[in-house]
Amino acid sequence: MARIALPPTTLASNLITTFLFYVAAYQGLDMEIVKRDRTFVEFPTVSDREFAKIIVHTLRDESIRPSKVQGALPLIPGRGPGTDGDILAELYSDIGVSQVSLKADKRVEIYDNMVKIIERNIASLPQELASVDISIGRGGVFEISLGGEDTSTPVIVKSEAFYEIGRFGGASDRRRGRPVRGRIDYKSSKGVAALLYALLLAFQTGYEGETDTYMFTLLSPGLGKFGFGDSQEVTTFHQRIVEDVRRVGLRIWQQDYEGLRLASLLRLISEYVKSYPHLPHLNAVLSHMVFGATGRRFFLMQSIDITLAELSNYVKPLESFVTELGASSTSISKIANFLRMMVISSLKIVSRTNANYARELWQGVKMLTYSFLEGRKHEFLDYLYRLARLLSDRSIGLMQELVGVMINTAKDLGEEPEEMVLEQDKEIPLAFRKSIRKLISTII
Repeated sequence: MARIALPPTTLASNLITTFLFYVAAYQGLDMEIVKRDRTFVEFPTVSDREFAKIIVHTLRDESIRPSKVQGALPLIPGRGPGTDGDILAELYSDIGVSQVSLKADKRVEIYDNMVKIIERNIASLPQELASVDISIGRGGVFEISLGGEDTSTPVIVKSEAFYEIGRFGGASDRRRGRPVRGRIDYKSSKGVAALLYALLLAFQTGYEGETDTYMFTLLSPGLGKFGFGDSQEVTTFHQRIVEDVRRVGLRIWQQDYEGLRLASLLRLISEYVKSYPHLPHLNAVLSHMVFGATGRRFFLMQSIDITLAELSNYVKPLESFVTELGASSTSISKIANFLRMMVISSLKIVSRTNANYARELWQGVKMLTYSFLEGRKHEFLDYLYRLARLLSDRSIGLMQELVGVMINTAKDLGEEPEEMVLEQDKEIPLAFRKSIRKLISTII
């Protein structure tokens, strides 16, 4: 039986468990999450040696290999202590590579080198993945070891640990210079460090240069068993969300992270109802983790969590709600997708103008979506009425602008615009206008 001990910090743990969901889904493996002295992920049907080979095989899969990921790398350049450049130089020496570049266009090259390092350490990797040690060292330093102490973990992994643990010792992770209290010494074996670097590059879903902000979309499981069919469903949901998030871009999501949560939830509901009620209970959480950077550290800015097990709790009342509004229960997916287009498009309009009408549009769409998800009919109709008045003001031409942005958004997301509308017409702009009016017609 193969066993992986999860790191005691959120980012590192979520990176590994996201990858393990893909391993289980792609290789047809059952897995179980158990809690003993540590939290472990167990794969009962494979040996350690087989599992090490499976890890490398899965890392080489094109759906994980970050050939399409854009944006600056979540790494600290340089060759001095406390930089990722220094850590990678040490790892590269194992495979005879002397030059280290952390430019964005080197993402795939670095990833492939990390896979080579993992292969080089494949014999010891199973034992290293099964080992996590935590202790208090000299001077009160909090020491974490993942499979060994050969090298430091990636800076962002150590920074997140410092934020979560070090702050309770009175040190702020945003201050420059070496902290005196609440210090963290976070190390690992070379194989585990290479795996963490590879997963950081693979699961990054956003970067915004003006604010130096990075985002990752990750999974974390609850305790219990996951058949490989469960993992396939979870990874499918994850892939759908990752596609949306990357295509829209972090600059748009930064306008209001509630928009990111709502758009993700609407996409999940739309996917969920296609198989509901035949889907198994999905005991996992999808998280958008947003990090800022300062000096040689990162700090967690936002963590937007969606519990997949609660999707059925949204769908059940929605079935009654849409029927009450005069629509069939099969239209839940259509309405959810249309509202998702409105959420993203409203954020895009906000991102390009400071006009009051743009903020008013976004707040209206946001509250409309909340009332829809929670099945609150009177509030839903009230927000529709307000939205109708705003869109009917020809002096600002908001209806035309919103329709144009929604059409472009559908194309950006790889969707056929005619598949997204609630009402059909030969002219796509008119179909979107009719669809907006169809929503509004529920209050007339």
